[in-house]
Amino acid sequence: SFLLFANAFMFYLFDKMIDHAKNAAKLENLYIKSKLENLHLQHIEKVDKKYRDFIHDINKHLRIAADLVANGNNSEALKIFSEMDIKISENKHIIYCSSRVLNAILVERKFKADQMSIEYFVNVQEGMPVDFMANIDLISIVGNMVDNALEAAAKVCGERYVKIDMFTANEDHFIIFEVKNNFAEAPVICADGYITSKKNKRDHGIGIHTVEKIVTKYNGKLEIKVGINDFMASIIFQI
Repeated sequence: SFLLFANAFMFYLFDKMIDHAKNAAKLENLYIKSKLENLHLQHIEKVDKKYRDFIHDINKHLRIAADLVANGNNSEALKIFSEMDIKISENKHIIYCSSRVLNAILVERKFKADQMSIEYFVNVQEGMPVDFMANIDLISIVGNMVDNALEAAAKVCGERYVKIDMFTANEDHFIIFEVKNNFAEAPVICADGYITSKKNKRDHGIGIHTVEKIVTKYNGKLEIKVGINDFMASIIFQI
């Protein structure tokens, strides 16, 4: 009787541990999603403030431009209109796709790219389906791949770039996600699948290895192509 009670109690504890682990995973997922959405909202609020400040001064700019035209200073007036156009372009809301989580990841990395003086190109097909994947996995895949690309491109002396493409193929049966960047040091593909350009290969390359594990979980395939001075990581998911 004591053994039966002990076994029943152990099973009860085991079930509780499983429930606790599931709840912890859900909370972590919600936390990361909320953090990204908060960053997205902060970006929108920042842009809106710039718009309000600009609109507040727009009448003044127009009056000055009108006075310059009236006095025959057309070239100076054109400069003012050109500056106004630049400000409007800079203050546009950045929307790469309809998925708020994916868009927040891509926008956050654009800020990093701007700080590193890296040309940042994003092309996401309209209506790109990403809801088949858990948010936390989407964040890990996109975040790791783009972070690796930015880190490698940052070491290039001269023009630096990171290009991101997400699209469907074969009549929407496949989802393809590509990240391409240039580099100063060619990455090394180790025997265990880690990819790194660092001297200490044990401590680096974790990002791509993590991506590969998640991609495999969704029956996807990760392909790596190393050129003379560029690197491309491609993921293919079959829908």
